[in-house]
Amino acid sequence: MIGSAVPNVKKGMELTPLIFVPQLLFAGFFVKIDLIPEVLRWLQYVCFLKWGLNAMPVAEFKDINNCSPTQREALDMPPAGAVNFGQINCTHGEKMVLEPSDAPVDQQWLNVVVLVGMFVVLRALSAAILSSKAKALYN
Repeated sequence: MIGSAVPNVKKGMELTPLIFVPQLLFAGFFVKIDLIPEVLRWLQYVCFLKWGLNAMPVAEFKDINNCSPTQREALDMPPAGAVNFGQINCTHGEKMVLEPSDAPVDQQWLNVVVLVGMFVVLRALSAAILSSKAKALYN
C-alpha cells in the first residue's frame, strides 16, 4: 500500500520502517504484550505480524501430542548417553510449545480470517489509490 501511495521508490523505502518497526514491537515477537503499557496494547490488533505469529505455531504444533505408537517407541529409545525427552514431547508437547507463545489453539481460524481480511482490505485500498492516481495523471 505504501508503494502505491508515494510518488517514488525512494519515498516508499523511507516510509517502510514506519510500518515494520511497530509490527515487531506490538506483535509480541520481541516484547511480550503484557509488558507493553495498556494504553498502547490495542495496537497489537492492527499488526498483521501478530496474527501471523499466532497462526504459525498453532498450525505447526497443535497436534504434537498425537504421537503414533511407532513414534513413541522410536522416541523412547534415546541414543547412548542422551536424555529421553520423547515421552515429554508426546504427552506435554502442546503445553510446552504453545503456552509460552500466547497462541490460542481454539482461535486458529480467527487468525487466518483476520490475515486474509487484512490482505483483501489493504489490496483493495492500494488498488483504489492507484486508480485515483491514474485518473489524475490521464485526465
